[in-house]
Formats: sequence, structure tokens, C-alpha cells
Amino acid sequence: MVFQSLQIGRGFAALLVLFFHLSAALGAEKYFNIEALSVPFSFGHVGVEFFFVLSGFIIFSAHKKEIFRGDGIQKYIFKRISRVYPVYMIVFLIIFSFLFVSSSLPSEFLSGGYELFFKSLFLLPQDKNIIGGTGAPILIVAWTLQYEMMFYFLFLLLLYPFFISLFFFLVLSLYFFFSNDSFLVSFVLSDYTLLFLLGIMVFHLFGVVKPPQIFSVAIFMLSILLLSVFSTLLVMTNDFVISHQIIIFGVIFSLVIYSSVSLENHYPQFFEKKLLLLIGSSSYSLYLLHYPMISVFCKIFKSLGWTEYGTSFALLIFFILSLVCIFVSIIFHLVIEKPIGAYLNRFWVAYEGK
Repeated sequence: MVFQSLQIGRGFAALLVLFFHLSAALGAEKYFNIEALSVPFSFGHVGVEFFFVLSGFIIFSAHKKEIFRGDGIQKYIFKRISRVYPVYMIVFLIIFSFLFVSSSLPSEFLSGGYELFFKSLFLLPQDKNIIGGTGAPILIVAWTLQYEMMFYFLFLLLLYPFFISLFFFLVLSLYFFFSNDSFLVSFVLSDYTLLFLLGIMVFHLFGVVKPPQIFSVAIFMLSILLLSVFSTLLVMTNDFVISHQIIIFGVIFSLVIYSSVSLENHYPQFFEKKLLLLIGSSSYSLYLLHYPMISVFCKIFKSLGWTEYGTSFALLIFFILSLVCIFVSIIFHLVIEKPIGAYLNRFWVAYEGK
């Protein structure tokens, strides 16, 4: 089932991350050095929490019928790989080539050899202490894709017959217990893993309890109120919210998703907004492309001396760069991401028909 409300929500989450990175860049000392610019959207990184909860909801809804049955495994693997890797690899290789030619590669890549390159290309787990302390493979936002792929792998175990799944789970448990691999262990113990589980729980709840119109509206309004309050507290650097940020916003976005799909049942016409749906469809491209675009443009502005023009000019740049990132991402989605997805879908249909 395709939920237009969630597609729109995906777009808003990507925009939050865009505004967070863009405002932080403009406020950075090395660029416009206007710290106040980074404050209003300093909560924008919580868009990541939305994506994780949404992933749990979508993956479970798409593959719930195949759990413990042992069928649909090939289709699941193909769909997950074809959704993430082709577009990511294109963006990664473009950025890597640009940094290589300009001699701007991180020192870890210069000393790490082919291993680090291939781990980054294929989103394999790597130590968080490298690449500026994030473990991100060149493309800084791709750290979330590493978690995403790990979640896909763990969910894959549920698609095998029960006893095989149980065996794999026990083997993995022993591995995690004795392993020194910081990423794998930190992934299993991370609060982010709970967000995927929250998404699964939301789908279960939606399947069992579909609230009437008035309650759907009330839950949605409550979730927006909570989002506003806790986002404000996050901007104000409230210690409690910062310490429990992942779980707090995970629960809030669970309410957002539950109420959104419930509202869509009652008011489907409300979510038929072509522009918002297009931004939502382009959200993956926007998520991958915005950070390198911001970096390149800010370096250009710095070289031109435009970073000395003050707050008003910086605000204008914020507005223009936001539109540029959105526009380029939509074009990239329509010209590259969507055709690749359509081709891979045709390939799978032909493969199944053999």
C-alpha cells in the first residue's frame, strides 16, 4: 500500500535536514560566520529520526506476509539493494572523483587503501572514529544508510523459516557478544535500532486500531504540538531533551506517522498535493545531494568574497540555495533516479517471469 501522507512526510523530513545543514554552514566561522543563522533550524537533524521510524513502517508493511515463510527472500534483497545502492554509488563516485582530482580526500582514504574505499562504496560497517569522527563514507549523511543497510540485513533473518531465523539470531548474538567491532555492537545497542522497531509497532497498531476522524485529527494535532515543543527545547539546548533526543522524537514521529495514515483513510484528497509529493519522491536524491552542493557553493561564495556581505545577504543565500538544492534534486530524481528504478523493476519482472 502506498501512503501519500508518508511520501509528503518524507519530503518534509528531507527539507529539515537540508535546512539544518545549510543554516549550520552559513553560520560557520569559515563561511559567513553569523552564528545566529544556525539557531532556528538547529533541530533539523531530527528528520533522521523520522526516516528511521518510517523505514520500519514501510519495510514491515511491504514484507509482513513473507515473515518466517522462506519465500520472497530474493525479491526482498533485490528491492532493498536496488533502492539504495545505484543512486548512492553514483553520487559517491562523483564526489570521490572530485575530491581525488582536487587532492582533497580525507587523510584516512590516502592511508587506508582500497579497503576503506570499498567499505564506503558498499556502505559496510566501519569504525566511527575515522572520517572526522563519524565513520561516514565521504558523503557525511551516508552514516544513516549504514544503519539502514544493517536494519535491512537483520530484517532479512525474519524472512527465513522460523528455526533458521532462530539459528541465525543466536549466531549473531554470540558474535555481537564476543565481537570487538565497534560499529556492529553499537548498532545493536543503539537507540536508532529502536526507531525501526517503533515503525514496525506503528504499522501493527494501524492494522489493529484505525481511529475515527476526530481522534485522527486530535492525535495529529497532538503530535505536531509535541514536535513544536520539543524542537524548541532542543534549540534551547535543554539537557534532558538532548540526552533523550532519539527516543523522544522517535515516539513523536511514530504519532505523526500513525495519525497521518489514519487521516489519509478519512481525507485522501487532502494529501493529493503534486508538488509536495514530487519533493517527497525526490527526498532520497535531496538527502544525498544537498550536503555536497552546500559545501561547493559555500566555498565558491568564500572565494568570491560574498561571505562578507552580512546577515541580509546570507538570508538571501539561504533562500536561493534551498531552492537550488530542491530543484537539482528533483531533476536528478526525474532524469537519473526514477529511470534507474523503472529499469530495475522491469529487470525483476522479467527475471520472475522466466
